[in-house]
Amino acid sequence: MRLFLFLSLLFVLYYNASAYNYLVVSPVFGYSHLKFMSKVTDTLANAGHNVIVDYYNKDAPSHEQSASVFKFFWDSEVVNNPITGAIAPMFILYNEFKPMCDKVLTDKELHDWIKSKNFDGFVAEAFDFCSLYLGDHLKMNLMPMFSTIKNIPGSYAIGEPSALNFAPSLHTNYGPDQTVWDRLQDITSFTSFHYAFSNLYDRQYRQAYSLLNGEVRTWKDILQTATYFFNNNNPYIGFPIPTLAKTVEIGGFTIDPPKHEKLEEEFDKILNLRKSTVLISFGTVVQSADMPEAFKLLSFLADHRLNLFITHGGLGSTLEVAYAGKPSLMIPIFGDQFLNAKMLSRHGGAISYDKYKLGDSKKLTETVKEAISNSAYNEKALLLANILQSQPIQPKNNLLKHAEFVARFGRVHALEPYNVHYNFIRYYMLDAYAILLSIFIVSLYVFHFIVKFLYRRICRSKPKTE
Repeated sequence: MRLFLFLSLLFVLYYNASAYNYLVVSPVFGYSHLKFMSKVTDTLANAGHNVIVDYYNKDAPSHEQSASVFKFFWDSEVVNNPITGAIAPMFILYNEFKPMCDKVLTDKELHDWIKSKNFDGFVAEAFDFCSLYLGDHLKMNLMPMFSTIKNIPGSYAIGEPSALNFAPSLHTNYGPDQTVWDRLQDITSFTSFHYAFSNLYDRQYRQAYSLLNGEVRTWKDILQTATYFFNNNNPYIGFPIPTLAKTVEIGGFTIDPPKHEKLEEEFDKILNLRKSTVLISFGTVVQSADMPEAFKLLSFLADHRLNLFITHGGLGSTLEVAYAGKPSLMIPIFGDQFLNAKMLSRHGGAISYDKYKLGDSKKLTETVKEAISNSAYNEKALLLANILQSQPIQPKNNLLKHAEFVARFGRVHALEPYNVHYNFIRYYMLDAYAILLSIFIVSLYVFHFIVKFLYRRICRSKPKTE
């Protein structure tokens, strides 16, 4: 008995000694972002690490409490344009983030408390960059994250090549259906998103620089020197995009194993009423309450009897339905939802549907019937779910191992490509190509001169011979 107690005590001491201390900083903005950071917290804490969460701006009203903040996204042409759809939201976000930034960057008492705790890792999302500016100012060991599949300027900043030709933009075709006009729109769209987020981060940097007396680095320097940049992509769902070892893809870590819980009697009766059941959810940002009357449908919650999931295509919903192995009808409304719909539908278990055709009841009914009655959708959805559940490295473990590595070693210079320091000419090797082109032109001229010289010599010697 004493031996057992002694061994138990040793295990507890070792477990606590190997635990790291993390600070997770998350602004209260958007339920999906809040949920993402909360899941990061849970993953670290459940592994035995000490985690403190700072939800700043707790008193601000959330968009979930104000259902009509983004109601214009339902039928606005602004969000469908590849340029305005990328740029306009960024100006909205800066004004939303500014009060929160002012508060967190000027709270000296908070700064002193953070420094006193000697955290091993400072976790923050690179959607609102103010948290990372704060961590950089306090010389923290930063762990930047992004709750969607790709941060275009962030990816470029750490040295990754462009995603052009590897993935479509929001409103273009991909694969054999791609045309030259799609490629032109891809260039426009990717450039617009790069400019939009870069502009947002630059404006926040100027704000942080002013409030912190210049004692803060640029967002590019922060991302380049962070050991890893975590994003919410899953390579078995998303498009195959070139990445560096510095990028850690953790898409799916928020999905818990399915639980077969008994439903409330009311919902259990509803699910038994019909042969087919459809669940409809349009997320927490763009509310169903703001849908035009012609768009509205009845919603059900469902369990294993669910036949179809109709969703707006938020990344959280996309990952959930992919892991569940359910056929889905994706109706993207704005932002990355269009890309998520293409991402999932290419696997064959989902259908992407135009939101402007929701008023066409005949077409909508036919599409829903097709998704329910055609067994191919269910088979391919189940195949994708099986792949995700069998992937060699599970996303939750991937997040945990890399987070522990960061806490142990901090910055790892070996993961930082030097090409991020090149200017435009050096990055694209234009000077080297110019030299090669010059050599080719000179060689061509010399070859032409030699041929011309030999031709004249031969032509002149021919009459003498005759």
